[in-house]
Amino acid sequence: MGLRSADWTRRRLLVMGTSLPFAVGCASRSSSGAIAPVWRATTEFEPQKAIWVTWGDAGFLGGSSMMDTMIPVLKEITPEVRVRLLYNAWTSWQEQMAMPDPPRTATEMRLQISRKLEAEGIDRDRIDFQESPFLFGAIQDPGPVFLRAPDHGLGIADFASAHPLPLVGGLDRMLTEYMGIPAISSDMVSDGGNR
Repeated sequence: MGLRSADWTRRRLLVMGTSLPFAVGCASRSSSGAIAPVWRATTEFEPQKAIWVTWGDAGFLGGSSMMDTMIPVLKEITPEVRVRLLYNAWTSWQEQMAMPDPPRTATEMRLQISRKLEAEGIDRDRIDFQESPFLFGAIQDPGPVFLRAPDHGLGIADFASAHPLPLVGGLDRMLTEYMGIPAISSDMVSDGGNR
């Protein structure tokens, strides 16, 4: 596409047909009683340091293969922006539900993914792999929702979750540990990709 890295924004990715989450900013009251912003949601037009994706060979809930979409997206965006790829030892959400014990190790799965990326001509040096304890159908459903502090530092909104699987609600906290950024906790329940 011939774009500079600074041109990659959420809005640009949304135009390409990929959904990313957003959230309202968190605020606190100052000593004078006025509401002072503490954290704000990142906006669709801000440049992205990285795009998060999940890896699953099969389609989610019986749909067509995620790779039919993911491989072309990765080919298009990796020259312009880093990708953070969330994966685990299973190849699909259905496989994980059917098999409590994975048929391969996470290391074997990462090697399998790397071989597929290489076969497709995708630069693996532009991809950061992040192992996850649970294979998510799509990263936009459980998060992360990035927040920015007044000093421009990043945090992740740690929403409460009503999801029946605690691992799903815990993804945001897992990613804050991986990235070394704070979790901004909220009692507001937020599950799913319809933010």
